[in-house]
Amino acid sequence: MFDLANFAPPLLNEVQYNMTAWLANLITNHRLKGMLGTLKGDALTSKYSLDAFTQGELSNTQWQTDVIRWFSIMQSSMQSATVDFATGPADQRMAQWVFYAGPVNDQERYFAHNQVSLYSYQQSALTKR
Repeated sequence: MFDLANFAPPLLNEVQYNMTAWLANLITNHRLKGMLGTLKGDALTSKYSLDAFTQGELSNTQWQTDVIRWFSIMQSSMQSATVDFATGPADQRMAQWVFYAGPVNDQERYFAHNQVSLYSYQQSALTKR
């Protein structure tokens, strides 16, 4: 288990520590176990090859296909959480159930600003198509 206390000053200065803490929080709050527990059988791409509850032969690389999918889901989840951190919940109706403190130090404001800038750029690029 990752213990941020191992990286406390004087090993890291305050800026480095704050950035490390923010990233560690993001990563530890988006764990594979939680995602797999939520998706259950839907986490396996082989489920899409079931026919009348019968599973045909799977390729030797099926596990790699599943792991790649899990990685993509985790990346998407962290990206969404980062945007929500920077802007608040995308659906404002969720605000009453979601605790949102927003950035609290210069390093978190740096991450939030960059995330909002990147997200805005991506959205404008998509609408120009």
